[in-house]
Amino acid sequence: CLGKARGCMTTSGPTAALHLIGVMVLAMLFGLFTLCMVCEQITTVSTNQTTIDRMKGGLVTGERRSMMENLAEVFGGTGPSITWILPTQVHFENPELSFGYIVTEDQEPLVAADGTVLDQVV
Repeated sequence: CLGKARGCMTTSGPTAALHLIGVMVLAMLFGLFTLCMVCEQITTVSTNQTTIDRMKGGLVTGERRSMMENLAEVFGGTGPSITWILPTQVHFENPELSFGYIVTEDQEPLVAADGTVLDQVV
C-alpha cells in the first residue's frame, strides 16, 4: 500500500514483525530445499549413478566419464551451449545410449484404455 490511500490496510508493530519473521523462515526453508535438490542432482550427474543405485551399493558399470561428458548426456549436444539453460528441444547425439532403449519409427504408439494416444513417436 503506497501512501495514505483511503481503505488501505496496513499492519504495524508486532503483527508486521511476526509476518516478516514468518516470510523469512519460509524463504529460508525454500532456499534450503532448493540447495539440497541442486546438490543431489549435481552428485547424480557427476557420479553417473542415481541415489537408489548408490544406496543399493551398486558399482558404476562401463567407463568412467568426465563431468562435462555427463552434463552433455543430460542436456544434449556435445559440449556447453546456451541451449543448456534455455527451454528448447533437446537433440541427443546418440538417443539410444541416453534413453537406454531403441526408438524405431515403426513402433506402435501407446494407447490408453479409452483409446487416447499416450505416447507417439514423432
